[in-house]
Amino acid sequence: MERNMPRPHLRPKWLIIPCAALLLTFTVTCSDPDEGDEPNPSSITPLAKTAFVYIKYPRGSNVGHIHSYDLATKKDTLITKLDDNGTTGTASPQGTLSPDRRWIAFRAFFRPEAKDTSSGLAMPSIWKVSVDGKHFKRLTTPLPNPNTITCTHDSQCPKPMKCLLYLKRCAPKHFTIGLSSPT
Repeated sequence: MERNMPRPHLRPKWLIIPCAALLLTFTVTCSDPDEGDEPNPSSITPLAKTAFVYIKYPRGSNVGHIHSYDLATKKDTLITKLDDNGTTGTASPQGTLSPDRRWIAFRAFFRPEAKDTSSGLAMPSIWKVSVDGKHFKRLTTPLPNPNTITCTHDSQCPKPMKCLLYLKRCAPKHFTIGLSSPT
């Protein structure tokens, strides 16, 4: 990672997001949950220590649903379909479980705002969902899209960017937005 890159401001204590992996010179701000919008944490039953969270692709497409599987009971539980209506849904989500096992943070192009689509290239956002699938909260503001310069060759892009020929846009090398587990 570059030394002089601004650090993202991550306020939720349980959320480990490598926002710094953006390798750009802008700051990503993750919002702090508004206490009025959130349920009492004790009202959400945590997942059992023997359970894990995974993404299931039910139609063989890239549309994913968040599930949990308990190794002790051998029970698979659908947590959320992420607005999948059987025809369209949320493509390729990534998720991780919070240490208190009550929330799942996920990265996806999910319930986009106008700012998310204004550049013409979709940027994923970071959300959290309760393990019972009842409460959703967006954690990031719309991320600036770094792929806004058109190109047909790497020489047309500012360094250290490269030209993505399939998009005809300049993009940072090794650009990613993702989640990682704290353990």
